[in-house]
Amino acid sequence: GGGGGGGGGLSDAQQGPLLEDYKALLAESPRSNALKRVPLNFLTGDRFKKAFAEYVKGPLRKGVPSLFADLKPLYKHEGKAGLMGEVMDEFLTSLRAEQQLPTSAG
Repeated sequence: GGGGGGGGGLSDAQQGPLLEDYKALLAESPRSNALKRVPLNFLTGDRFKKAFAEYVKGPLRKGVPSLFADLKPLYKHEGKAGLMGEVMDEFLTSLRAEQQLPTSAG
């Protein structure tokens, strides 16, 4: 596809290796919130949905009040609001049926 610039999304082929780099860094620094959060900016589709679900599960369980403020910028990314809604709907369905968040996303 087209030129660079514009801060546009990465291709699927670009997302995979970059996500693996973040996972490797996270293995070295498992408490780093930034290493979990930053990939939400560049991931799309199913990769985004899975990463988002994993990212919000802990703060939802703990009742972290700043979670929405942290996630709000993602609503500007095309398509991500819908995916976040799908994840939250899945969580709500699981909570109603099993009184717990699902064990894995996607």
